[in-house]
Amino acid sequence: MREWHGGAEVELVRRSGRLPVGTCATVPFVLREQGDELYGGRSVCKYRLEVTLQIAGGPLPISVASLVRWQRRKRRHFQISRGAELVAFTGDVWDYALLMVRHAIEDQRTRSGHPRFRVVAVAWQDPQPDDPEGGQKPTRGKRKD
Repeated sequence: MREWHGGAEVELVRRSGRLPVGTCATVPFVLREQGDELYGGRSVCKYRLEVTLQIAGGPLPISVASLVRWQRRKRRHFQISRGAELVAFTGDVWDYALLMVRHAIEDQRTRSGHPRFRVVAVAWQDPQPDDPEGGQKPTRGKRKD
């Protein structure tokens, strides 16, 4: 199966182990294609998103894995519940994976409920991931001068 790699730049907003507030690190993540299946009467592609938070010198690594089902070559529009508010989402599986990485990292809390990390940036390592069917992901919003 195919896989795509990316990285998120994170900053500590709370002290972690011996690491001071403001420590920055790059957190790798990978999106793995796991094949097709029928889901809700439709053929969808199954993906597994894995994020491993390990800041050098920090405590044990934190691993977050999510299963994503998505129709190939489809853009979707829906709302995501984020805390007490609903956030509109429009995009494809690559955009959704980046959003899920951001949420997985920012949802990490201390025992007292305070956020541990702030995501500065999240991006794919390759400029544009390949479409699962072999074509390039279309570019949107870029001007050609």
